[in-house]
Amino acid sequence: MKKSIAVLTAVCGLAAFSSSAEAKPAKCDITNKYNNARYQGPCDFRAGKGNFEVDLPRVKGSKFGTQFYYVEITSQGQGELYSDWVGNGRQFEENLIRDKQKPACWAGENWRICVY
Repeated sequence: MKKSIAVLTAVCGLAAFSSSAEAKPAKCDITNKYNNARYQGPCDFRAGKGNFEVDLPRVKGSKFGTQFYYVEITSQGQGELYSDWVGNGRQFEENLIRDKQKPACWAGENWRICVY
């Protein structure tokens, strides 16, 4: 009986955790000034504790060689942008600051990422 309760508790906890990390449809506007690329369109948004990530649809011929962006919040209004360049794994891009006029946007010297 105790074993059954423990298993049920673990399953319920896992279900609650996975539902909070599920992707939600959103609109992304991502600009990379370094190589003059911009993506505006649908994306999947996942929020976590102190971070968020977006997945772009796989668009053939896109100027973006990546489909995954991850922003880790390092302190209030500041974060770090990482990208996953299809098969090369996650790499640091640059530090970002949250836009005070448009809080859905984070910007650095070369990157700007907005999620609506």
